[in-house]
Order: sequence, then structure tokens, then C-alpha cells
Amino acid sequence: MILRTKECCVCELSYMLGIKQPSVSQHLKKMKDAGLVESKQEGFWTSYHLTPITLPYLNILLNVISEWIVTDNTIKNDINLLSKTDRKLIKGKPNE
Repeated sequence: MILRTKECCVCELSYMLGIKQPSVSQHLKKMKDAGLVESKQEGFWTSYHLTPITLPYLNILLNVISEWIVTDNTIKNDINLLSKTDRKLIKGKPNE
């Protein structure tokens, strides 16, 4: 849901989810290998986003799951935190 809302780097996802960066990186690698996410280099950071869905049934499935997940309070809190998250302000940024 986070990546459906906004492109994020590992540090942003780690901060929002409360999971260490190496673990987030491992999950993203598996998702990338499965074709679920794509990445692009932006200076020091690599931003991740959902892969555009080209198969109609996958889009329907994602929409159904999204409608169910969006009612979850944890997801609502994560999306709210996402709007306040800035990779340049997260502790451990490369310029510290």
C-alpha cells in the first residue's frame, strides 16, 4: 500500500515500518525479482515503486485487496506517516 501511494527509498520504508534497512532491502529484492516492484536511481537513493500492472485480472485483484487493506488502522497510520516522511530528514541519511 505504501508503494502504491508514493515512491519510496529503503530508508523511508524502514522508518515508516519500524524495520531495519537490511530487512527492507531483502524484501524489496524479493519483490523486484518477482516483478512486483521496480526501482530507479536518484542520486544516492534508489526509489522503489509498484510495477505497472498490464494484466487485467491482477489490477482487479490489487483493487480488491486495497479496498480491504485500506480499512486497517495500521495501514491508515502508515499512509498518514508517509505524507510526513522525507528521506532527507531521516536519521542515518548519507549527509550526516
